[in-house]
Amino acid sequence: MKFYILIFFSIVILLLSGCARNISTKQQRTETLQNLILNLQYTTKIIKSSSYKFYTIQQQTQQCSNVHIYFEGDGLAWITRRLISDDPTPITPTTFKLVLQDEYPCKVYIARACQYTNDSQCTKKDWTSHRFSKQIISATNEVINKIKKEFKNRNFIFIGYSGGAAIASLVANDRDDVINFISVAGNLDTQLWTRMKHLKPLIGSLNPADYTSNLQTLKQYHLHGINDGIIPFEVTQSYMKQFQNKQNIKYKKVDATHNCCYEKAFKEIIQRK
Repeated sequence: MKFYILIFFSIVILLLSGCARNISTKQQRTETLQNLILNLQYTTKIIKSSSYKFYTIQQQTQQCSNVHIYFEGDGLAWITRRLISDDPTPITPTTFKLVLQDEYPCKVYIARACQYTNDSQCTKKDWTSHRFSKQIISATNEVINKIKKEFKNRNFIFIGYSGGAAIASLVANDRDDVINFISVAGNLDTQLWTRMKHLKPLIGSLNPADYTSNLQTLKQYHLHGINDGIIPFEVTQSYMKQFQNKQNIKYKKVDATHNCCYEKAFKEIIQRK
């Protein structure tokens, strides 16, 4: 019996090792993103907060009163349900494909803490249990403040994809200069999400659905894919139910999965802003 158990676990380890080998390196993932901005008017910049480094891609072709901020999703947080990734940098640049649909002249893409950077402050909890921690939200707010100082704008429009929508909502709740919030496949009630997907609770993280008190008058638009098997629509519904004033909240279901294909629907929305 012990022999067969040993054989079983050996096979599991080999399978997991094979999965890891087939995943592109951080450098390859970074190159995939960088290839999207070749010959375009974008600048890559690392912005340091008091606790983390943040990888950003910026564009400012004129002075703007508002700046569009794009928050990246969770990226490659896990290899499997039981195996944590060594690096959360996204494999597919889904969020930046949304950026490319936006013709507005002042915009910034912000990767999550520990993505695309070699940051000694990062530990695996930063992209798992503590991915929406007070420390990460505070650090993200520091980055937003530095962007505002650089761009000299008055207000922001926040766009968040997947877990980036949670970041956008939590950051917006601490600010008075966000005039619009758009989520795409957003994880906006993380407690409900982990329960529905039978995942471990995100201890150490804030739940956006619990921090909506300052967002009652904020205009919001939520895009959700009808074929999204990662984040059920009930998660978005639960978040929207927290608002007494629902006149400012709109949503739309589109023919998309979690990772594809929001570009057309998103472009229609962002052009109205």
